[in-house]
Amino acid sequence: LSKELHHKYMEQFVGKEVEVLFEEKDKTSNWIQGKSSNYLKIYAKGDETLLNKIVKVKIDRILDNHAISIII
Repeated sequence: LSKELHHKYMEQFVGKEVEVLFEEKDKTSNWIQGKSSNYLKIYAKGDETLLNKIVKVKIDRILDNHAISIII
């Protein structure tokens, strides 16, 4: 039930713009990961220059327990 509620909560952000602090880059791909101000785990395609910066993204879809986004 908890996972379902979390997924429903995250679904309300699809199509919306949020600001994300990117903190990590996947070593084997061009995905970076961070958290939004409302604690959503966000993934986007990007490079190291975006790490430790607040970046505006648009939430594209929810996958498992994180949001896939597009950097604006």
